[in-house]
Amino acid sequence: MFKQTVPFLAAGFRQSLSIFWTLLKIVVPVMIVVRIGIGFGLHLQLARLMDPVTSLLGLPAESGLVLVTTLFAGFYGGAAVMVAMISGLDMTVAQATVLTTVMVVAHAFPIEQQIIQKAGVRIVIATGLRLVVALLLGWFLHSVYSFLDVLTAPLVVSWAPDTQIDAPWPIWAQDSLRSLLSIFAIIVVLIYGLRLMDVTGATRWVTRGLSPFLTVMGISKDATTVTMTGVLLGLGFGGALIIHEAQSGKLGPRTLFLSLVFMSLCHGLIEDTLFALLLGGHISGVFFGRVLCAVVVMIAINKLIRKMPDRLFYRFLFIRPKSADG
Repeated sequence: MFKQTVPFLAAGFRQSLSIFWTLLKIVVPVMIVVRIGIGFGLHLQLARLMDPVTSLLGLPAESGLVLVTTLFAGFYGGAAVMVAMISGLDMTVAQATVLTTVMVVAHAFPIEQQIIQKAGVRIVIATGLRLVVALLLGWFLHSVYSFLDVLTAPLVVSWAPDTQIDAPWPIWAQDSLRSLLSIFAIIVVLIYGLRLMDVTGATRWVTRGLSPFLTVMGISKDATTVTMTGVLLGLGFGGALIIHEAQSGKLGPRTLFLSLVFMSLCHGLIEDTLFALLLGGHISGVFFGRVLCAVVVMIAINKLIRKMPDRLFYRFLFIRPKSADG
């Protein structure tokens, strides 16, 4: 037992450090730029520009900075900004759920959309669809929570520092370090949790539970493994695999398209969901709402592209791989 436990713990910690180091290289520069921008009041100007979006979602205007950061710097980058601003956002649990749900659907566009494009989906379609779905889902959740008058309790994230976004630099630096260390601790817990799920077979159970939805969405059994890899572990993992499959010509173009679009809308389902919950989001939105929305959208897209002539499909939606059989 001891011989198995030590390698398990060591491997998990090494993986956590690797992820955290990669995260630091992205998040720290973003945090510094954001703090400089806040010093010049740029967040207030951005809030005015983003007001139509944040109003649609029922969010504080200042949360626009979190959304923009998330789009370009990824979910963890946006999360770091959200944590730094959280004491000044004055949100309810419902608002936090809307915000984190939009974040888990639409993030890291410069990196992730390149993966999608390399595998064949035209980047304008992939990016536009992902952004529209994220905003519509956020609006829908806001409308439902407001109508039912639920999740109205004030947002409390106990591990986040209680600091104003325009705090003096020394205090900001100290609290930012605390935030990063807290994020590292969360990453460690998530990584060990994911590894335990693999060891205990829970990941396979989740895969079997979600696999029937793939058939409903028109994704063939041949693409189940790579699709579920992306859905559960992230677009980087699943995208790399499906790029390989796309280049090998084993999967049909429409199956490739559906698999990639589904992964772009619903990926990192375990890790991102757990982190969103730690940021104060509710599972009704960040998990169930996200999955249900993705499935509904994919059923509609499947019906659309199955009736679409090849000429239109390849011109507007998909770049035909050289080895594809058509």
